[in-house]
Parts: sequence; C-alpha cells; structure tokens
Amino acid sequence: MAVRPPMPRSCRNCWLRIFRKHRLRAVINTHWHWAQSGFNAAARKAGADVLAHEYTKLWLSTEVNSRWEGRVYKPQPAASLPNKTFYSGPQSLPFGGGAVEYVHLGQAHTDGDVYVRFPEENIIVAADIVSPTKYPIVDSASNGWLGGMQGALRTIAARCDANTKVIPAVGAPVGVDAVKSQQDMCYSVVSRIGENYYKGGTFDELLASKPTKEFDSRYGDPALFLKQSYETAWYHVNEIRRVAR
Repeated sequence: MAVRPPMPRSCRNCWLRIFRKHRLRAVINTHWHWAQSGFNAAARKAGADVLAHEYTKLWLSTEVNSRWEGRVYKPQPAASLPNKTFYSGPQSLPFGGGAVEYVHLGQAHTDGDVYVRFPEENIIVAADIVSPTKYPIVDSASNGWLGGMQGALRTIAARCDANTKVIPAVGAPVGVDAVKSQQDMCYSVVSRIGENYYKGGTFDELLASKPTKEFDSRYGDPALFLKQSYETAWYHVNEIRRVAR
C-alpha cells in the first residue's frame, strides 16, 4: 500500500507568486482528500484560517485505510489540520464586500463534503460532488454513498440559475444542466441498486442488468462506480426507497 507523499514545495508556495500583492485570509476544504487539503500547512503558516466540516478534520487526523485505492493515508500533523470547523447549518465568510457561503452536504462523495458559494459572482465550487465527464467517486473509505450524492446534487442545483457557473474538482466550469444530468444518473442507478437488493439479487446480477447502460456513453467505464455504489448503499438499505428525485 502506498502512503500519501508530501506536497512539493513548489506547489505549497505557488500562491505566493500568483497572489503576492494580496494577503491570504482563509482556505476552505471541500472535503479531506489530498487535492483539497494539501495546501493547509502552507495556508496556516501564512496566518490564514483553514475552514472545514468537523468530519474533514477527523479524517485528516486519523489513519485512513482506503482499500479501493490500495492506499493508507497517515494522520496529518496539527499544522495541516483545519483550525475552524463546524457541524451543521449554513456558514458564511466576509469576502469582497459580500459573503462566501459554505454548507455541509452530508454523506455524498465523503461524509464531510461542503459546497462553497459566491453569491455576487454566481459561482458554486462543488469539488468532487460534481463530475460532468466521468462517473463520480463514492468514497467507501469515508462514508460516501450514492443516494447522498444525488441529494447533494439536488441541493446544489436548487441554488443555481441559468447563468450559474459550477466548478467541479476536475475540468471546466459547467452549468445547472450538467448538475441535473448527473443527479438524474445517480437517482436512476441508486434506484436500480435498491431494486436489486430488495429482490435478493447479487452484485453479479446487478451487473448483468447493465444499470448504467444509457449513461456509459457520457461517463465512461462504470466498473469502479458500481462497485463503490453497491457496497456503500448496503449501509443505507432502509433509505434507498426514500431517495427523492
């Protein structure tokens, strides 16, 4: 198993070159994964606050055995942890004469996901919740599940209008139509997983039914997505029939 490497010094300091005339005030972790939290130590050293859901801090401060990746993530030092966390309710941060909103999305990609919304700019940073060109990761190592992801996408879509730019973790900004398309895909697949559970079907029988057949041309190979979605949905078997479109 691989252990997460340290972030290269060039990456830790790149903000100094790009924003050298500005003081860094805050960084928001959309969840605990390294791509979203690897800048924390540099931000804290520069005197900035690192904001996150409490679950994000907990994952960063413990050893995480991510079996689906074949990796072990070691606990991060105190200097790399968020120093301001929250549990529930909308949070806000003064920004440019307005405010930035960040809100916990529940169990979705992980159990500590938040979206970050810039109302005046009409921008929502959705990170790995939104995956417009490939099947999303449902992280079984940190309590992700597909029904929660579908609900998170519904929440994000409700805060969009026709001009909103939604920022995924990978790729170009997208509009609300891409968010709703992914939401529909997640709803269809989690419903089919639920039907398979309730009739006593096996995972092989689910695969044989091709539950993603109409979505593969857009999102690609569904193998990992289906395995993660099936395994994590078992812990929510009583909720599947209550997942709302």
